[in-house]
Amino acid sequence: MVTKLRSNVGIIILSLVVLIIASGLFYWYQWRPSEIRKICSEESVNKAESEVNKYIKALVPKKADEEINQKKTNYYQDCLTKHGLKPEPLVGK
Repeated sequence: MVTKLRSNVGIIILSLVVLIIASGLFYWYQWRPSEIRKICSEESVNKAESEVNKYIKALVPKKADEEINQKKTNYYQDCLTKHGLKPEPLVGK
């Protein structure tokens, strides 16, 4: 009984180590970048829209939309770089 328990302890410890390593890799390569992209997307939209003058939006809506989209992309890529991710195009918003 005691030897069977001792042999199972090794398997349990190995399983826990593998689970901890797999969890850490998932966090670092999936969860963390996803959260950073979400934060950067929200920040870029808010900064770009607050920066473009409301009068320009009223007078030249197409030009204002182009300017907002360009600023969003720039802010998004800068934010990704600041957080240690490779810059990529802004998808969606």
